[in-house]
Amino acid sequence: MSNEKLFNYITNSPYVGMLDDTDDDVCFGSAGQLGMSDVVHVYLQIQEGKIVTVRFKAHGSAETLAAAAYVAEQVQDQSVTIVNTIALESIVDVLSLSPANKSSALLAIDALTDAVRNYHDHS
Repeated sequence: MSNEKLFNYITNSPYVGMLDDTDDDVCFGSAGQLGMSDVVHVYLQIQEGKIVTVRFKAHGSAETLAAAAYVAEQVQDQSVTIVNTIALESIVDVLSLSPANKSSALLAIDALTDAVRNYHDHS
């Protein structure tokens, strides 16, 4: 792997893991289908509209793991409205993803969006 930034996100992310999604302030989102494609799961602990804790689990390519880690880093300690500002191209640029690997960034965004949608549906 020649991209040092990509490697760093994969090996050093403090956001890898899960939260107990039975807690009232934790919501869960996912994208992809295990066995069919890469998968990203995102757990958000949201208090008063602010993402106070974020964790993710990703299965698949190095690019998918790095994209999930990058997205987690971007939303930690931010308002849930930040989700609307995360751009696919910024992830692609920061991680130097090839056009063939854009889907990795999309999975991370979709999982995050799903988690926030679940938050709004249950709050």
